[in-house]
Amino acid sequence: MPKENLKKYSPAAILAAFLVSVVYELAYHFNWWKLKNVLFSWARISDYTFILGPFLVGTVWIFHLTYRIGFVTYTCANLLLDAFFSFKFLPFLEKLGVIKLKNISHLGIYGLMLLVSLIIYPYQKWIDSGMVKSLVRNRRSRCAAD
Repeated sequence: MPKENLKKYSPAAILAAFLVSVVYELAYHFNWWKLKNVLFSWARISDYTFILGPFLVGTVWIFHLTYRIGFVTYTCANLLLDAFFSFKFLPFLEKLGVIKLKNISHLGIYGLMLLVSLIIYPYQKWIDSGMVKSLVRNRRSRCAAD
């Protein structure tokens, strides 16, 4: 992947990681699932190895491969990958004893993942619109004037 694309899509991936961290906090509060065999004892609420690892990297790759083609391709890719995660990979993790779903179904997980993907796409569009660049440019010119 070109370095420019990594730089371009990192803000959306970071927002997605933040949103998933919030989902983990909600999951802890509402007892949606229980993480078992966590890598770090202090990370019982949020699985940062997942959030900052494959999820963050996967988000950048999905944008890299689909964003320039359009929203429909991006959405289809997310529908397929989120379905694989929710209905194939998550049950595998349950069998391994890594996670136990309690007050949420696999379909609920799928819906949450799709919601995150639908939030970060317009965020990326907003970043690309130049609005962010003009805000930064205006802020820099004000700082230089002071």
